[in-house]
Amino acid sequence: MVLSRVTADDLDAVHEIHSDPRTSVYHPGGPVTDLESSRAMLDLWLADWEERGLGYWAARRAGESHVLGFGGLRRAVVDRQEVFNLYYRFRPSAWGQGYALELARAALRV
Repeated sequence: MVLSRVTADDLDAVHEIHSDPRTSVYHPGGPVTDLESSRAMLDLWLADWEERGLGYWAARRAGESHVLGFGGLRRAVVDRQEVFNLYYRFRPSAWGQGYALELARAALRV
């Protein structure tokens, strides 16, 4: 798997993955319902890279352009304390292949 910084070109993949109800079963807000919400999410991720030099990656199989999922580390505030949020979300077709574990290990190394 190859992890790369997200770009504006990843919008369609962000929306496809986050609007799929199967990927949002445990997300309190449920799936993203419109492209503008996906764009706002991606804009936050892009800003993290610009402002902090750290953020979520796009995950792809080596040699392929198709995005399998997204994840990494992002700063968050929980109970008034700044923490790192370890996040990942993959297409259901990528589930069960060890990608989430591989991504989480890479993020923790960072």
